[in-house]
Amino acid sequence: MVPALVWVIPILFIGVSVIQWGITRVVHGIIIKTNMYDMLWRIKEKLYLKRSTNIIVTLCTVAILVLGTAQTAQFYLVNGAYFWFAILSFGLYLFLFIVPWLNLILPYRKKFKLTSILLFNMSTGTLLLWIIALINSSNVIYLDEGGVSSRPANIPLKVVTIGLLIVYYVLSEILMVLADHIYFANNEKTITKPVIKSVKSLRSNLHRIETNKRTIAVKNWIKDRLNSKNMAVLVAMFPSMFILIVLLIEKIAKYDSIPSLNTILLSVTIVTIVDGLISLLFLANHQKWTKRISLAIYTIISLINLLITVMFTKYGFVFLFEIMGEGLNSFELYLLSIKQIGVLLLNTLAWIFPYLLLYRNRKNPTSYL
Repeated sequence: MVPALVWVIPILFIGVSVIQWGITRVVHGIIIKTNMYDMLWRIKEKLYLKRSTNIIVTLCTVAILVLGTAQTAQFYLVNGAYFWFAILSFGLYLFLFIVPWLNLILPYRKKFKLTSILLFNMSTGTLLLWIIALINSSNVIYLDEGGVSSRPANIPLKVVTIGLLIVYYVLSEILMVLADHIYFANNEKTITKPVIKSVKSLRSNLHRIETNKRTIAVKNWIKDRLNSKNMAVLVAMFPSMFILIVLLIEKIAKYDSIPSLNTILLSVTIVTIVDGLISLLFLANHQKWTKRISLAIYTIISLINLLITVMFTKYGFVFLFEIMGEGLNSFELYLLSIKQIGVLLLNTLAWIFPYLLLYRNRKNPTSYL
């Protein structure tokens, strides 16, 4: 068993590094094709290269890593017989809790070689492994190796830790894309360092002009897409996004939710998206009969869907007030009431929003796009 564990840990690190390297390459390709590299570089400059934000971001990063290390170690090191993994692997298992700290160096490194790229892919990939491990961890902490005595885990702290680690992983992925770009650019000898100050100033001005053009192009792109039609569909997607996030939190916390209620809430949010698609017909500049028929169909389907939503979520407010009145500290019960209230409010917003846009379009016919 000892030789097996000694080999498994290095193989795990290699696998994590390869997977993370693949993720970085895919994201890098997308970033280059969508011309978002300059935007990512500005994010890095604002967060790490400015003294005003550098200290704050570094302290927040250290706090997230401390919290992530503590939570991961709680579930996978001092929980039950897990510590035997560290003993039987001659301490190699402990590197799983240390390697992500290497990402503290990543923002400040200017040159990257193959070894450093592989090393940072390993640290970032291990960070992703932390997130997956915490999502799939049990909500019980065993206090002895035999699993006889136990205590419940702090579920809200676990959920917060996962959320913060996801944010830090996204930030680390941005830094990895920039590092990957620098590494390949150096290998292809495409990065030049101008010596003459006038040339450097000229390049800076050209870069600023190009950045302004891209900023204007992005604003125009957003303006073109945030018209009446697209806004109606976007708002119609909010209930589904909300219920999926809540269900994900319930899965992470391993709560025993009500399957029938979840099915009904998912169904009504999907119907809301269908209503949003129907609203495209009467919000766009179509013929009058098309707009009238689609408006009638939208009204009938949306009212039925809203009625079903009210039937299955109307007790959410009552339930929430009862929990608060009795002073209960059950995160599971609060989440159940918030799920119902959120779906009710967002579905109501998605139902009334196309009518408001239709009224605005009639007041201002030029808003049709």
